Amino acid sequence: MDTDTEAEAITINGWTVTLAAPADQVIRHEILHLYSDNPHRAFAAALGVCWRKIQLNLKYNHQPMKYGHAVTSLLLEQGARYHEIVVAGSHAFNALADGLIGGAEVSEAVDFSEAPKEDG
Repeated sequence: MDTDTEAEAITINGWTVTLAAPADQVIRHEILHLYSDNPHRAFAAALGVCWRKIQLNLKYNHQPMKYGHAVTSLLLEQGARYHEIVVAGSHAFNALADGLIGGAEVSEAVDFSEAPKEDG
């Protein structure tokens, strides 16, 4: 998957935003795995990577727990309610999960082939 995937438009704090899940499968997996430790942080991190406006203010450094905290703090400072962040983040989280690729797609994307056979 080479491009970001579009999701539904969500509304948070009066802003209407179209979420676009990143194409980067590693980012998606890092955030999805955070869910078992802290679902609300995972939702906030998902919202951050799917919402381009936030990306102008915050950088994702492969630390989804810290990033989720930063997204939550930024949005609360801008007047969003915690409940709105969680609900919008759950939509972004689902967008991340929906765009995961499977084993066959990975093989096709990377063009895996069998190892050459040795003559012998």
